[in-house]
Amino acid sequence: MLVDAPCSATGTMARHPDARWRVTQRTIARAAARQRALLAAAAALVRPGGLLVYATCSLEPEENSDIVTEFLARHPQFARVPAAGAVPADLLTLAGDFQSLPQRHGMDGAYAARLGRVR
Repeated sequence: MLVDAPCSATGTMARHPDARWRVTQRTIARAAARQRALLAAAAALVRPGGLLVYATCSLEPEENSDIVTEFLARHPQFARVPAAGAVPADLLTLAGDFQSLPQRHGMDGAYAARLGRVR
């Protein structure tokens, strides 16, 4: 299951420079609250052995790794499934999630984590 979560879209600022003036900490906090709710709702639909992918086009940890870390703490039936082998190594975080950075990879910024339901 894929959760392509609505986000602040800070990863697309190169194409949408107006975002620099409309994205605030409040925008990010509101997006994070929606993301938590969507991820929890999607998790309820994943069967044991299933895979849940959480993705955003944000560069903000509050919308990416922080959401996943909090989710895993609250949902022990899920575990991170590193994306090693599925994407080039330079697009992997230390935790094994996908992350593209505009200044490094020459494309929009994005994040994705694979979460497997283990029980």
